[in-house]
Amino acid sequence: MGARAVQARGGRVRPCAVVTTALGTYRRRFWRVALLAALIMVPLDLVIGVLEDAASLPQGGSAPAWAGRVAAAAANVAAASLGTTFFAGVLDRIVAVDQRGEPDAPLLRQVRGVPVVRLLLVDLAASGLIVLGFVAFIVPGLVVAVLLGIVGPLVSIEDLRVRPALRRSVQLVRPHFFLTLLLVLLPSTAEESFLSWAEARVHAHFPLYLVVDVALTTVVASFVGILEITLAHGLIADHAWRRETGAQRGRRPEGPAAGPARKGPAAPGGGGAAG
Repeated sequence: MGARAVQARGGRVRPCAVVTTALGTYRRRFWRVALLAALIMVPLDLVIGVLEDAASLPQGGSAPAWAGRVAAAAANVAAASLGTTFFAGVLDRIVAVDQRGEPDAPLLRQVRGVPVVRLLLVDLAASGLIVLGFVAFIVPGLVVAVLLGIVGPLVSIEDLRVRPALRRSVQLVRPHFFLTLLLVLLPSTAEESFLSWAEARVHAHFPLYLVVDVALTTVVASFVGILEITLAHGLIADHAWRRETGAQRGRRPEGPAAGPARKGPAAPGGGGAAG
C-alpha cells in the first residue's frame, strides 16, 4: 500500500490520492507524529525565536555588533535546517511503516540509524542553491525550491549522500513539477507564513507563545511533513514504473535506477524503505 495507492492506472501519481493517503497516516499515527514534532521542532523553534531577537537588537554599527548579528543569523539558519531535515528523516520511518500496514516499533527503535549529518548537509546545500536562485531573480529560486522539494526524505528513503540526493530529487520531480509545487512548496510556504503570523500575535506573552507554538507545530507542521514524504514515495514508485514500462517497450529507461532503499532497525522487517 502507500506508494502504489497514490498512483492511477498507467502509473501516474494522483494529487487527491497523495493527500488522502497522507491524511490516513496523519490520523492513524497522529499522537506518535505529534510527540516527535514536539520533541524535535518545538525546542528548536524556541532557540530560533531567541536568535531572531538577538539578531534584531539595536547594537550599533561597530564590527563586533555586526559580527554578533551575523553569528545569530547563521545559528538561526542552522537550527531551522537541523529541525526540518532531522524531522523529515525520522518522520519517514513512521510514514513508511504505516503505509506498509505494519505495526509500530518502539519510537527509539524507529529513530535509530537516521542519517542526521547527511540530512543536515543536504538541507544546507539545497538551501544555499535556493538562495542563489532567489539572488538571480525570484523565478530561478522558486524553480530550484520545487526541484529540490523532496531531497530531505530521499536521503532517508534511499540512503543517499548529498550530491546523489540532489540529483535524484531533480530527476523525480522534473516530470511532476507542478504537482510538487502544489503539494510541497505551497503548503510549506503557507505553513511557515501561518506559524509566523500566529506566533507574532502572542510573542510578548511567553507562556501563551509556547502553547501556540506546540499546538501549531504538532498539528500543522506534522501534516505538511507527512504530505511531502508521501509524495516522495509516490514519485519513486512512479519512476520505477516508467523504467519498467520503458524497458518492456524497448525504449531506453529515463535516468539511473533507484538506489537500494534503506534497510535499518527502524521498523520490523525494514527501515524507511519506499512504501
